[in-house]
Amino acid sequence: MSRHDPITLRSIREDDLDAVLRVQAACYPPVMQEAADVVRSRIRAAGATSFVAESGGVVCAYVFAYRSSKGAVTPLDAPFAVQEAGDTLYIHDLSVAPAAAGQGLARRLA
Repeated sequence: MSRHDPITLRSIREDDLDAVLRVQAACYPPVMQEAADVVRSRIRAAGATSFVAESGGVVCAYVFAYRSSKGAVTPLDAPFAVQEAGDTLYIHDLSVAPAAAGQGLARRLA
């Protein structure tokens, strides 16, 4: 990944799990990192509303969002309770790897 590589945004996939966990580890202290099985379940549950940013073929940022009802928030390290008819798109987590900071990725993903 180089600052000169183009950034590509795409839907998150199950094979992004390890890369997402690496970005998470670079952005959060251990007490705030969510378990791999929880992250995997979120990819499966909210793949249509969650995205990654890639630079040089490497995931450098992600956003997890899911449909819910206003006020129904998923706690840290718990599976999403997706509500297909929800009235709110809740952004649970948006993280940008430090190496990719300053490129406007958070704004693009949000």
